[in-house]
Amino acid sequence: MNDWMSSADWQGVVDSASADLDQERAKLSRLSELWSLHTVVHSKDHAVSVTVDGRGELVDLSFGGSKYRSMPAAQLASLILETVARARADAMAKVTEVMGTTSVPGLDLEGLMSGKVDPLEAMNSLFEPMLDGLGLREWSAKDEHDGGGTNRG
Repeated sequence: MNDWMSSADWQGVVDSASADLDQERAKLSRLSELWSLHTVVHSKDHAVSVTVDGRGELVDLSFGGSKYRSMPAAQLASLILETVARARADAMAKVTEVMGTTSVPGLDLEGLMSGKVDPLEAMNSLFEPMLDGLGLREWSAKDEHDGGGTNRG
């Protein structure tokens, strides 16, 4: 134990970090449930329908009626892109509604869900507050700089 931190301080930091980690872990486990949900959005003229999964990834594209056949290619492409964008936004809104905000600074749940954030970066952001509280973050950064493998024991 370090001289600069009492036993009670140490336990408080560990308990707080553990509670935050448990809360975020529960949110992330609910994420897998949300990813199985599908969102269907129709274009305003119902010529195009798209289905996206909980991550906003396109899983189905269908055309209603025959109106799409007489559309210029650029107009049809624009209609498809617009409808997919609306479906993705709806899917992300559902996830954000259920997940709420994160109590961990730097954890981008929306970026994680959309695949824009590396899961390793997300895990690091979960542990950084705990390392900061324990005064170990500088130690961890030193190990990375030294190539790891530093024996602390």
